[in-house]
Amino acid sequence: MKCNIKSNIKKFKMRRGFSIIEVLVATFLLSIVVALPLADVFIRTNFRIRRMQKALAMERDLVEKIKALPYNSPYLLDDGDGNDLDSTMHPDRFVDSLKLNSMSIKRVYNIADGVPAAGMKTVKVFVIWRDPKVDTFTHILSSVTIKNARW
Repeated sequence: MKCNIKSNIKKFKMRRGFSIIEVLVATFLLSIVVALPLADVFIRTNFRIRRMQKALAMERDLVEKIKALPYNSPYLLDDGDGNDLDSTMHPDRFVDSLKLNSMSIKRVYNIADGVPAAGMKTVKVFVIWRDPKVDTFTHILSSVTIKNARW
């Protein structure tokens, strides 16, 4: 059996794979193509989380202020319509509105006297904002029950 060295070298050269440089360049280009859309998703998610944290902080602030009010405070008077506790369109009290990075946030609350029992009030707090990207309104709801100290 005779072995021809020149023909073996030609076969080896024809069957060779990719060089390490070619593999590194392809990996680098692929990582750029994959990383750019992911970075956009991460940035949007981070922005949504920051908006939600700001709205939650505003909600907690308003709930604490309401809890500190006395039972007979003028800020805790029901407007007479006891069926509007869940209504965000016609709230009993409008607290404030502010603009935060193209997002307008407003805080409102509704009061129901005698709910869940006589001598008690239920207050529902809403923090409402409009998401400009999807053109929808989102809100956070919190409910507080206040008991008359005399009961």
